[in-house]
Amino acid sequence: MSTAEHVETRSPHVRAAELGLRCLGFDAEVGGSGGDLLDTVVLADGTALPHVVNGATTSNTSGTRADVVTTAVRTGGPGHGRPLLARQSVRHTRVEMRARIELARAFTRDRAVRVHDGAEDLGGVCAAKNTAGAAADFVVDKAVQRHGGMGSVRDARILPIGGGATEVMTDLAATRWGW
Repeated sequence: MSTAEHVETRSPHVRAAELGLRCLGFDAEVGGSGGDLLDTVVLADGTALPHVVNGATTSNTSGTRADVVTTAVRTGGPGHGRPLLARQSVRHTRVEMRARIELARAFTRDRAVRVHDGAEDLGGVCAAKNTAGAAADFVVDKAVQRHGGMGSVRDARILPIGGGATEVMTDLAATRWGW
């Protein structure tokens, strides 16, 4: 609940970045971080104090250590409008996600078949691993961005490191290819 005292005493400090670590709180568990999907609402008319907020809020990065949490809430009527796929940018992002997955899959399988058939292609294997790791990182990042902060990116971020960091694999590929 926000009181006139909080608004008067804290708002200038928040705007001036004087209150230390801050984070954004939103109801990603329910509907994602898009403003039109917020289920957390202000129960008052949106202008009078105190404001009473009703809903579930998930803090993003640093939420457990934050000095101030700015909460995203809906002050108008129902926000669930069109499905996500009705938005062109979402469809375009999904196409890019699928393209990166399919390219990484084809590249990785091609290198696996070549090595299985007896070819020495360590440079290609390194490049395929880097391509797959980058694709996983991109896809997971976009999925969490679209569907909210409840997603975990830890596993995807570790893929480029496991078995050799991206930079090590890139250097090994360059060496094997004679560069």
